[in-house]
Amino acid sequence: MGTGSAFETRTGKSIRKIGPVSFFVLVCLLFVMFTTNAIAVEKVIVDSDLNFLTDDLMALLMLLQADNIEVLGVTSVIPSPSHEQGIANTLRVLETAGKGSVGLYPGSKVSLMWKGNVPAEVVPVAPVGGFSSLEPKDKHAVDFIIETVNQNPGEINIIGLGPLTNLALALQKDPTIAGKIKHMYIMGGQFNISNGKNQPWKEGEVATLAEYNIKADVEAAYVVFHSGIPMTIDPLEVGRWAILRQEHLDRITVVDKPVAQLFNYPGRFFTSKALPNDPKSGWDYTYDEIAALSIIRPDLVSTKEVFIDVVTSGPAYGQTIAYTRNAPAGASKANLIYNVDYAAFIEFFIELMTK
Repeated sequence: MGTGSAFETRTGKSIRKIGPVSFFVLVCLLFVMFTTNAIAVEKVIVDSDLNFLTDDLMALLMLLQADNIEVLGVTSVIPSPSHEQGIANTLRVLETAGKGSVGLYPGSKVSLMWKGNVPAEVVPVAPVGGFSSLEPKDKHAVDFIIETVNQNPGEINIIGLGPLTNLALALQKDPTIAGKIKHMYIMGGQFNISNGKNQPWKEGEVATLAEYNIKADVEAAYVVFHSGIPMTIDPLEVGRWAILRQEHLDRITVVDKPVAQLFNYPGRFFTSKALPNDPKSGWDYTYDEIAALSIIRPDLVSTKEVFIDVVTSGPAYGQTIAYTRNAPAGASKANLIYNVDYAAFIEFFIELMTK
């Protein structure tokens, strides 16, 4: 082969000639390597209280619609407003999104320390679009979590959008999964990191009240926060200023796609809150959507590494605290979200909902 048709590379002082065929193979390998990294898919389990009227299922839709996420299953935990309604609503969302292969695994209906009766079953009303033809799985959420993590060690992310009861029970039943879970993304807690004007977190500030997902099962939160699992925490405050407004919803509903058309039902799919000076206006907080965003597009959120703990007794029961130093023994490190690129988030959310 003539030197004019060869490519040369230098290693140290030596020169090695590479023919066109070898060069082509090298280029192909590099292309595969770079494109594989660019579209790396994260495996997730979505653990949620399945509240159809607010943000839980919009966060689920974000994960279902994202190209870089594979939802392996959805698990229910202390669903609101009822277990049966939450199941019906979620099955409808899975079917509408064309994700009927994603199983829904019913989980805990009460907290770890619950001493009363299990809530009675409630006959659900038909979700938007009617009841789904899908059925929930027979396997309990806790067993599904344990089996999936053990079958895929180091690969499973868990998105916690409700009380952490299922996760705590799974850790108690099989403590070894703590070292096999890749990462947890939790919507929960309040840390006074935002005042509605997107001001950054001020070190030393602590919660002034207990956020619902944590307070609904404080002991479960304690188990998870002390598990050592890598985690990202999406606090209440960020979702309170990253608001989904009527103008954003209007851009979604004009698109003739099944998922987009769900947003035509204010008060049934999303909570349509009216502004004081405009009774016809609609808007909603984006609590759980920020947790979903943090795994789909981590470049759109800002985090600070802290240690997370929860108060388990006394007047501050259920309050969450972030420590940068002198953390209690056993507290887990966490990436605490304190900021989000609001404009980019809204554009990305609309893009996902109109696919």
